[in-house]
Amino acid sequence: MKRLSSTTLLVLLTTAAALPVAHAQQQGGNVEKKKDDAPAAPARAGTSPVFELGEIIVYGAAAGTSSDIGGQSVSRSVVTAKDIHKSNRNTLDDALAATPGVEVSNTGGSRNERLIYVRGFDRFQVPLYIDGIRVYLPADNRLDYGRFLTPDLSEIQVQKGYVSVLSGPGGMGGAINLVTRKPTKEFEGELRTGVDLGNTGDLSAFTTSGWVGTKQEKFYLQASGSFRNSDGWFLPQGFNPAPVGIGGPVEDGGRRDFSNVRDWRANFKLGYTPNETDEYVISYTKQQGEKAAPYSIYEPVRGITRTPLPAGAAYQRDWEWPRWDIDSLAFYSHTQLGDEVPT
Repeated sequence: MKRLSSTTLLVLLTTAAALPVAHAQQQGGNVEKKKDDAPAAPARAGTSPVFELGEIIVYGAAAGTSSDIGGQSVSRSVVTAKDIHKSNRNTLDDALAATPGVEVSNTGGSRNERLIYVRGFDRFQVPLYIDGIRVYLPADNRLDYGRFLTPDLSEIQVQKGYVSVLSGPGGMGGAINLVTRKPTKEFEGELRTGVDLGNTGDLSAFTTSGWVGTKQEKFYLQASGSFRNSDGWFLPQGFNPAPVGIGGPVEDGGRRDFSNVRDWRANFKLGYTPNETDEYVISYTKQQGEKAAPYSIYEPVRGITRTPLPAGAAYQRDWEWPRWDIDSLAFYSHTQLGDEVPT
């Protein structure tokens, strides 16, 4: 199925440049705002350079102060690039598996999609963003979180509860935001690669990621990407095939049939920084993937199970996704109009 993101953001291209530095909606003593409107947060040790315009954070009033601005981010967890690399978690569902308040699961059935629950809310109440831009899928908008790679990200933000109104509708139970990198030196780059081995010692998956960028006085350029290819994961060595009808088992053990996947994503940025405060960025993200879905080992499969079928049995659906693609073009701007931050 062709998956084309509807986040080209033509509206932003005509309006975002006119937005002032402060965007806030005050309600009940709390303020919802972009990261740039909040006081400078302390540097996060061990993290890679973060694309600040791609962050969206909800702040609450600081205890013991009279200011409506400032305080701590509300119900928020961050998975840094260091965390991802240290634990070798290369897909979004895997990277968030150890995050408090987040549960990872699988739909099962013919779709076999990876799911993420944030405090019990599923993909229909917890939107997914890339640099603050909503990811939509046509038809049913059922995201498969296993299709989103993480090695080239700077961090993953998880809002658990309060979500800024700037993020758009649908954030009843929180939000997940994938934040890309931003160059900070005249020239910098990185390349990582790795392999996963199954319980037989055979290759299970190959992953590589990298980024390169340059920051000059008036502009910066950035390119990053990641690639993952897997021929499938392996069943336990003690797996006992289950016969189905007269055709024998539909899964004979070893490498799991139809568990192969292939995904890649690339991000390109061009930023213009005319002075120390203002920033204008065009960002393009391209993501492509293909996957199969392992079928049940207890039901007949067309082309594998011989006829006649057992009484009351029917062929199960064995779907494949030859295309799981997303494109996103976005414009970001930050224009400081004065030294004071409106309240």
